[in-house]
Amino acid sequence: MHEGDFLGVVAEREWDAIRAARQLEVTWSEVEPPFPEMDELYSYIRRRLSSVRAREEARAPDFAPDKAPLSPLWGRRIGSSKRSRIPVPVHGCMAPACAVCDYRGDSATLWPGFPQKPHYAAEGVAKFLGTSLENVRGIWVLGPG
Repeated sequence: MHEGDFLGVVAEREWDAIRAARQLEVTWSEVEPPFPEMDELYSYIRRRLSSVRAREEARAPDFAPDKAPLSPLWGRRIGSSKRSRIPVPVHGCMAPACAVCDYRGDSATLWPGFPQKPHYAAEGVAKFLGTSLENVRGIWVLGPG
C-alpha cells in the first residue's frame, strides 16, 4: 500500500506481511536534514533560543511591575550565569518502530510501536483513512526506546 508519503504492507496473516515486506524495493528521496551537523548544533540551538527570548522580551508584562509581589527586585539581575555544553537530550525512540492497525469498515484500532502519545498516531490514521477521530482508537503498547 502506497499513499503519499506512507508505505505499508497489509496482509491477513503475519507471515504473509513479513514476506511481502522483504520483497519491497524502495528508493527513498533525499531530504534536507532539519538540523545541522553535530559540530554546529550548539550554535544553532543558541541562535534559536536567542530569537525566542527576543520575541518574549518584546511582549509587555502581564502585570504592572510596581504591583508585582517582588517589585523591589524588578529589573535587577540576580545570580550568575555560565555557558557550557551538555549532550542534547532527545525524547524519542532508540530503534525503528512499527504499528498494527485493525481496520474494520468505518473504525480502526491502532497499536503503535512507539511508547509515547498513541492518540497522535490515531489522529494521523483517522486523517489517512478519511474518518473522524472518534472512529479510531489508539492503544499504548511498550515499544523501542
